[in-house]
Amino acid sequence: MGILHRRHLRQKTLHALYANYQNDNGESVGLKNLKASLEKVYEMYILLLRLLADLKVLAEERAVTQKAEKKTLGTAKLPEEIFAENKVLIALEQSADLQAKVAALKLDWFRDDPEIVDKIFRTFARTEDYKTYIQDRDESFKMDLKLVLKIFRQYVVNSEGLQKTIEDKSIYWTDDLDLVSIHVIKTLESINPEDLTLSLIPLYKDFDDDNAFVRKVFSNTKRNFEEWEEIIEKHAKNWEVERIALMDRLIMGMALTEFCDFPEIPVKVSLNEYIDLAKEYSTNKSKNFVNGILDKAINNLKEEGRISKSGRGLIE
Repeated sequence: MGILHRRHLRQKTLHALYANYQNDNGESVGLKNLKASLEKVYEMYILLLRLLADLKVLAEERAVTQKAEKKTLGTAKLPEEIFAENKVLIALEQSADLQAKVAALKLDWFRDDPEIVDKIFRTFARTEDYKTYIQDRDESFKMDLKLVLKIFRQYVVNSEGLQKTIEDKSIYWTDDLDLVSIHVIKTLESINPEDLTLSLIPLYKDFDDDNAFVRKVFSNTKRNFEEWEEIIEKHAKNWEVERIALMDRLIMGMALTEFCDFPEIPVKVSLNEYIDLAKEYSTNKSKNFVNGILDKAINNLKEEGRISKSGRGLIE
């Protein structure tokens, strides 16, 4: 299992190609930016996990400060101390794998942007959910997990401050929050309640295969784009290729690249994926327009012997 599946890889490659043509950059720059955009997905994943652990650190620091200022007497635990005993937060803070990733990526949200962590904690600490947890906590892992999932879904992902910070930190993160959030939740739910170990999800299912895929789609689409545009114009009836939106041309160019240069991927799989991309990133009419041109191009390329699929279940 990996965070990025082929659909996400195609999306990222499309974004990189579009930016590359808009900025008139070369292939090497485009590949470098594509690599950066993919790596930023994992950086956000690690950051969000670390952010949850930072809530525990903040609660502990608040408790220490309050006791130092003699705001509490006796041996009764402060609410912040009870919160910091949450087993899921302990698992995150103590995870050697997470600590190693944070160090390797040189991430420290709590120190770099303490106001984000502080605001999320203060907002949640004013809720009835927090008060109920502090008063009625049964110390079960199930209850601890339920609380952290609620914090993440309602107070982290929906935090305007967090979303603004994400936009400021990386131009690549705008479209990644939903995808990454799903995998943060999966990671939290994977924590072993017995020993509090967690398993981080890798960015790729297969690094070598997926990395080769995006590089080949990007490079072959860019290098052959003039030829793909000729094919598009040929089947676009009376439309001149310049009148077709760049996004649509890139989507169709990527599809033609997969049809011709990836013998292991079925034509129908590639076709459906790029029609979906047209629905998501282009106009309402683009789906049918892209589908119509690609259908004609497929038949023509098959007649010319340009499309040749090999492997079990791929020979048509």
